[in-house]
Amino acid sequence: MLLAISSTLVLGQNSNKPFFNETVLFKITDTNSDRVSYLFGTHHAFGQTFFDSLVIANQALSSCQILIKENLNIPGHSAEDIINSRPNGIQWNKYLNKEDLNFVNTLFANSPTDYNKMTPTEMYVFLTRHFKQQICLSKEDTDTFLSLDDYMRLKHKMAI
Repeated sequence: MLLAISSTLVLGQNSNKPFFNETVLFKITDTNSDRVSYLFGTHHAFGQTFFDSLVIANQALSSCQILIKENLNIPGHSAEDIINSRPNGIQWNKYLNKEDLNFVNTLFANSPTDYNKMTPTEMYVFLTRHFKQQICLSKEDTDTFLSLDDYMRLKHKMAI
């Protein structure tokens, strides 16, 4: 059994409603064997509390032999490493008013990432992630993992 994590939501083939499915976990069965795989697609920022609330997804993870995830955690190749290695940054005070700049400074106060070296696209992605974690999902303080991939990897290791 295989559980793969994808950052893109795909539609289940057996959905009764076109372009709609109420799950982020898809079961894929090989018609020529007994093998079953699962595809779990969600936003990587969703934390432990979100995943732990998905009983069937947790059962699939517990039963899988192989977990394939999108982030590889290769030293020197993380977003943080790439951003911090840039020689020059952006002077955000040219683009943000004082209130917005203070907000960004507060968000990055304890971050190892130098936000001044982020591109506007990276800043957008970070702020979107923050919004989804804090506003949409109300990420719990106990959610210590920055990536759902890493949390699922730990749970998978504990299950095997």
